[in-house]
Amino acid sequence: MSLQTEVLDPRRDPEPPWWQPLRDSAGLRATWAWETLAAAGPRLGIAAVHDGADLVAMATARWRLGVVHVIAPGSTGQPGWWVADSARQTELFGALGRGLLARFRYATLGTLWRELDGEQADAFTGIRLTRAVHPLAVMPIEWPNEAGWLRTLTANRRKSLRKGARALARDTGLVAASGPANELDADQLIGLIRRTEAKYNGPGRTPRMSDAWLRTLLADPEVRAVYYRDTERNLVAAFTILDHPSWPLAHYWGALPATEGGRKHLYFDGFRRTVGWAIAAEKHGLVWGKGLDDVKARLGCRLLPRYAVAVPPR
Repeated sequence: MSLQTEVLDPRRDPEPPWWQPLRDSAGLRATWAWETLAAAGPRLGIAAVHDGADLVAMATARWRLGVVHVIAPGSTGQPGWWVADSARQTELFGALGRGLLARFRYATLGTLWRELDGEQADAFTGIRLTRAVHPLAVMPIEWPNEAGWLRTLTANRRKSLRKGARALARDTGLVAASGPANELDADQLIGLIRRTEAKYNGPGRTPRMSDAWLRTLLADPEVRAVYYRDTERNLVAAFTILDHPSWPLAHYWGALPATEGGRKHLYFDGFRRTVGWAIAAEKHGLVWGKGLDDVKARLGCRLLPRYAVAVPPR
């Protein structure tokens, strides 16, 4: 049976009946909720490939400066597509690419596929340009408790984390907690995220999204946070986490500078607390995204090679 491609615009089209079942079966995180995609702004498109009654592939992309960028909205830590059968990647990537080009109908120079592993990059045929990009940091959970993780680190790193934890525990003006992100003040949390975006505007960073998109995402009950407040309940720092049954994704980090009521070393303590949360929740691992490769490797992450492939219109 021939493949059929459905092309959608989340800003204009209603959520298709197969979308939530796809999210459930494929483990697509909160950034893939239809209302969050609809808030991602113009020039976003979705292509879905059907083989008879079966949905076999899906991709989302944004048109920018003549190029169709296949990327997950607001996250470099996950791919912008899903395929049901890796043995059909060449066929399905081709069908998705044609569908996305049809969605935009603009003059396009080509399609840029991001966050591919080596096997996926090799699935593209014909004229193409392949480049290595920033690796993806992941941390399989292989220990029964936080102490087990700490024992895998160097003595100096272990000592530093424990010293920082003791110092913060003595700080009577700071309260550490975790829970649903939608229970936090969205304005404060977005403000923290914006500070970090301005400070770390380098390779591998999460794409800057609108305040409206962030509000929609942070209202989703599938988004969690590991955070710090002062005694007046003002947010001082936070990690946001896109929850997942097996592999949650540490999404955003935001913090006040020490000169404005923040604390030193909160990133490392927040990292430690996030690992502890994942262990307690019996997750298989954590996706730590891209950027700060050396820091994440020293904290026990594995760095997985990732590639981008540019292909001309076909």
